[in-house]
Amino acid sequence: MSAIYKRYKGSELGEVLVAAGVIADGSVDRALKGKHYKRGLRCLRLMYEALMCQLMKENLGPDLADETRENLDILRDTSQSEESRADAHVALENDADLKSLVTNMFTHVEASDMANYWRDFLSMTDALMQNVHAVHICNWDEYVSSLRAMLPWMVAYDNNRYGKWLPDFWAMLTALPADQVAFLRTDFTQSITGNPYSNMAWDMWIECTMNKGSKMKSGWLSILQMRSSCWCTPEM
Repeated sequence: MSAIYKRYKGSELGEVLVAAGVIADGSVDRALKGKHYKRGLRCLRLMYEALMCQLMKENLGPDLADETRENLDILRDTSQSEESRADAHVALENDADLKSLVTNMFTHVEASDMANYWRDFLSMTDALMQNVHAVHICNWDEYVSSLRAMLPWMVAYDNNRYGKWLPDFWAMLTALPADQVAFLRTDFTQSITGNPYSNMAWDMWIECTMNKGSKMKSGWLSILQMRSSCWCTPEM
């Protein structure tokens, strides 16, 4: 998020988000820096959606099948049931017309410097969202691939901090023995609640349990009595 902030600091991205009523003027700068993490993710995601919608409107030709259009409408309609939206999502993921549309959106887009500038915003934000998604659902392969997608931007815009070590970290992950990779594919993140899409990285999990518990009045006793904690469920 910090790398995205540095690249688009002078683009008036924050002003657009404030004018749209997404976030307050006093918070937008810290949110886009990553200091207000969840609000920052929301801001970037909404801007990403706005740009993608604009691209789709400009490239959505009359040749798109009616079924594809219906599934797109269902997917973006919050009044639809969760099951129907999930079915529409699966159908769109396997839709050849939509795949062709997305390919055309990025290959036939205007080749100006400004177009490339904002196309980079889509690429950077997409890598970030893939990384967040991979952690929440414990998808190891997507996690590693999203780190690889971040590498050029992190090295260019954050080389004095995390970007300095990210290439070594990624190289280490891709060179792990097969037995360690097999373990990490199912256990590199953990969920405290057990709810879907609730996994978090181990360092954050430790911060929310062990470190937090040591500062609480009841301390470890409170954590050990939590049925939802991974180490005290009957299945474990």
